[in-house]
Amino acid sequence: MDLASPWLLLITLLILGVSITAGILLGRRDPAARPGTDPVAVSRTDRLRALPRFTSVVRSRTRVLAGILVLGFVAIIFGGILMARPTTESVTRPLSHNRDIMLCLDVSGSMTDVDAEVIDTFLELSKGFDGERIGLTIFNSSAAQVFPLTDDYKLVREQLTAMRKSLTDDTSLTPDYWKGTLNGTGASLIGDGLAACALRFDHIETDRSRSLIFATDNEEYGASIVSLEEAAGYATNKQIRVFTLNPVDGNNASNTDRLRAATESTGGAYYPLRATTAVSDIIAQVQSSQARALRGEPRVIRTDDPALWSVALLIAGGGFVVLVWRFRL
Repeated sequence: MDLASPWLLLITLLILGVSITAGILLGRRDPAARPGTDPVAVSRTDRLRALPRFTSVVRSRTRVLAGILVLGFVAIIFGGILMARPTTESVTRPLSHNRDIMLCLDVSGSMTDVDAEVIDTFLELSKGFDGERIGLTIFNSSAAQVFPLTDDYKLVREQLTAMRKSLTDDTSLTPDYWKGTLNGTGASLIGDGLAACALRFDHIETDRSRSLIFATDNEEYGASIVSLEEAAGYATNKQIRVFTLNPVDGNNASNTDRLRAATESTGGAYYPLRATTAVSDIIAQVQSSQARALRGEPRVIRTDDPALWSVALLIAGGGFVVLVWRFRL
């Protein structure tokens, strides 16, 4: 047993100790010296005190008084324990039954004019989910994680809103949110970006619903370590479905067809960014997959546990009241 406020029990014991000490000191004073007393001499009381019956009555009375005092002290201690809030501790690893969704955004130069629109779409998507874990990774010549998978939707929307604001308010060549995406050679390395986003899923060894929402124009400038098809193959192997949003759908037929084929090979779907049903369709398809259980981190749970001490206080307090009433004290 632990106490949430042990100092309250210490104060109770201190007050009880002071009261007992004061009572003992007052009891040892000569009755004749007490103010307001006028002792009267009575003869032959020594013979009365020697009577067996008198001695028996006095002993019984003394035991009763001692019992009443003990019950009173015990009741006060139990009350102090209850004020200090007895608690019990247990360790649990809660199961989270939901899906994982990684948002993956191409922040290369060719996407500059549409990134704000993509983020607006991500914000709209986040409003359609409930309980799913959402993360965000951005990429150009290298990838950077903005926030990991989380079910803190307030954090998700705050981060996406801050990114949206940085696009319009930050006039520097490399906004703060874009840092970490220019550490490689080339630009808009699509295959590397998709692979990096797929690698951001945790607990990959568990059977779990995973979706990756990939926003890119597939206009690559440089040589990726991993090709788009290889990255899509990795996603398929890890049972990650890719849903692609292309802001320049149809501008380059070859790029569009290649991106669509890679996307659909994972079991996902391809959409033009401005398709009227893109958001609702993605939400429906993500939520159609069966949610899997994920065991969370160990948590220590403290629970108030006053039952035993409440019963003990009731017994001690009740006994004290009954004895006081019975012996007319």
